[in-house]
Amino acid sequence: MDIQLGAFTRPWAMVEYEEAVAHLGKAFRFGGIMRNNKKLAITLDSTPEQAQAAVAAARRNGVELVCFLAQAPGIKQGAEQAAGEFRRNIDLAAAAGVPHILATGAGDPALADAYAQALRLAAPYAAEKGVTLGLKPHGGITRTGKDCRRFAEEVRSKGFGLWFDPGNFIHYDDLDPVEELKPMAEFCVGMCVKDCGRKPDGKPDVLVQPGSGRVDFPACLRILKDAGFRGPMLFECLAGSTVAEVDANAVAAKKWFEGIWSSV
Repeated sequence: MDIQLGAFTRPWAMVEYEEAVAHLGKAFRFGGIMRNNKKLAITLDSTPEQAQAAVAAARRNGVELVCFLAQAPGIKQGAEQAAGEFRRNIDLAAAAGVPHILATGAGDPALADAYAQALRLAAPYAAEKGVTLGLKPHGGITRTGKDCRRFAEEVRSKGFGLWFDPGNFIHYDDLDPVEELKPMAEFCVGMCVKDCGRKPDGKPDVLVQPGSGRVDFPACLRILKDAGFRGPMLFECLAGSTVAEVDANAVAAKKWFEGIWSSV
């Protein structure tokens, strides 16, 4: 594989972080941090030593952490406040040797300009520190691929890039991930591997096994490969309600994904 294939800790959300990375390491060499037992292992309040400890816990299980969530709750107070929070995330990533941090945007479209300004202020600092600040589709200000591209074009820094999340385009706005990827592919530095199906009541459901939902993964991966993509690709969601089920689905998902990537 010429990519870093791994998983976030989210599929093992039912256990604590250290147990989650132990299970993650049974299938993958690369990992990213999301919530476990509703907590993040690295937050804005973390010390550099705590961030380093989270990385060390992953490495004890054969996992190299390549990403954690970038938090900027102060965006409602303005771009300067959010930029400062992004810089705090960047400092933690640099101290711990984590190459990517991932922001999820904002739900209020009125915050788009301030968010873009915060990214512009923080991205050069990320580049100086050897960290890439990423942004992924998450509804709101990153509803479409064109929305995401707009941020990339406005920031224009080697310290910033986009993450593709195909399941979110369906989950939030019932959009076609293949078409949404096209305008943003050249700026993509990472991928949240996530599908989206439907619950019995018809509502969208991302807690499904990738490949079982509505995302056309071969078409998406072909676009990324043609764009020269070489970033981390981390499963964000897997099917399974127990640790054992998730473990088995992680192994199956890895084999499935590797087959698609090698064939496109």
